[in-house]
Amino acid sequence: MARVNLFHQNRSTLNLVIAALIASLIGGLIRFYFVLQGDFPLNDGGLFLTMIEDLQANHYILPRFTSYNSINIPFAYSPLSFYLAGFLNNWLDWSLVDILRILPALLSTLAIPIFFILSVEILASHEKAILATIAYALLLPAFEWLVMGGGLTRALANLFSLGTLYFTAITIKSKSIRTTVFSGLLLGLTVLSHQEIAMVTFATTILFFVFLTDDKREWGNLALIWGIAAAIASPYIIAVISMHGIAPFLSAFQAGEFELARILSKLLSFSYTGEIYYTPFTVIAFLGLWGCIAEKKYLLPTWLAVMTIINPRSVERTSMIPIAMLIGYGLDQVILPALSRLAKSVQTAKPSHHEREFAIISDTGTGRNRRLGIALLFVIFFQSASLLWIVNQQNSRLTPVPASERAAMTWVAQNIPSSSLFLVLTNSEDWASDKAAEWFPALSQRQSVNTAQGLEWLPGGEFTQTQQDIIELKDCLFDDVDCLGNWSQTTGKHFTHIYLSKSESEIQCSRPCSLPIEQSLRSSSHYRIVFENESAAVLEKVQ
Repeated sequence: MARVNLFHQNRSTLNLVIAALIASLIGGLIRFYFVLQGDFPLNDGGLFLTMIEDLQANHYILPRFTSYNSINIPFAYSPLSFYLAGFLNNWLDWSLVDILRILPALLSTLAIPIFFILSVEILASHEKAILATIAYALLLPAFEWLVMGGGLTRALANLFSLGTLYFTAITIKSKSIRTTVFSGLLLGLTVLSHQEIAMVTFATTILFFVFLTDDKREWGNLALIWGIAAAIASPYIIAVISMHGIAPFLSAFQAGEFELARILSKLLSFSYTGEIYYTPFTVIAFLGLWGCIAEKKYLLPTWLAVMTIINPRSVERTSMIPIAMLIGYGLDQVILPALSRLAKSVQTAKPSHHEREFAIISDTGTGRNRRLGIALLFVIFFQSASLLWIVNQQNSRLTPVPASERAAMTWVAQNIPSSSLFLVLTNSEDWASDKAAEWFPALSQRQSVNTAQGLEWLPGGEFTQTQQDIIELKDCLFDDVDCLGNWSQTTGKHFTHIYLSKSESEIQCSRPCSLPIEQSLRSSSHYRIVFENESAAVLEKVQ
């Protein structure tokens, strides 16, 4: 594959580079639209806030455990973003809460132009690359989990991962030792930022060497890239192993939800884009997939399949790079040529003046640019409409914990004994989007018996078991207090207090409403309310 000169002095190319910058601006506006709706990080981040504070309290020496939820979770998480946030907090007096709110969206926005230059190298076409970049800027899974508070680690790693892949592609084509070193450095920083994203980045570098070169001697450069990355990440890995052995890493790997049925379902359904009801991007990506296969260009289809197989838990996020490129390919190689053929088919034996003009522009560079512009407008309009629809549906994952609920958690920290054990009841979609359950241990400084965040680092399948316990607990929301007692006995998770979140229920009801369990708790003689406001209630278990 010949290398495309990104900075070739050509007006058309310059216009496309400008279009990429506009795409980055549009993507940034969308990302910050969600972030600036509130004064607190979106969705998650409570675990990371605590870990940053633990790191600062330990004078930036890696602690043995994090204090989060008081259950001795090993401090094994990739720590680079915690150091970055801690330094920004110390040097700039930038509050940690605002860092978790703003920095992930900024990092996610900066990833868009890096995606563009990577796409130029992989797709070998500025036109395909700009179409792919527009898609990447607008696809919800490409930024949803990156702009949250917990996106501090994910967005930083995503930025480094894109840089790694760009310089790896350049290394294969230019055989430059400098780009090899850059790729290794960025891969090492990816490991230090997020292990899951690092894993898929390692896998993708292999794919690049398989599909972008036939020279087996080039594999020495891959070994050098990996060696540099290992050297960069080794202090962190050695520190964790010296304190805990390899058990935390094994536990985290096993939490990846590697289920054959789930993998096959994703591959067969081709449901990656997060679109609801109408799925133009899914259709275009699917056309791009078959277009690549028809042209015997197997990198993107294989890339997507490998992401699905090795990372089923977060495949919607990690698949966005090949999916967006497939969209660019589908638009440029399938849909635009189809429009060109359609333009020719409407010509008559004696075309009118307007038809002759249309026929001329359909066969020239001007015609191609016009069709490209139409495709861009199509992508921007329809995907922006989809995002606005999601906003109108109140996607609870892209909202923060309400201020009144944070006030309730702060009240717990100030008024409830530190030895208390809490059951956190919320009507969230799943454990990963249960913002109240994650932020409760961080803001209340009390232990939650049903918070899953951080448990992936513990041995014995604690993470998987807690997920199952949470699923079973959801049934109690529509039952009475006896269900809670039975759940406690079955799971062995005992509690002295209940924290009842009302905000998730109101989001799903779109009006004030209460769950059956709330009504049962209010009428039960075994519980008494010790605090309540519009977003939460705190109940004490009466012995």
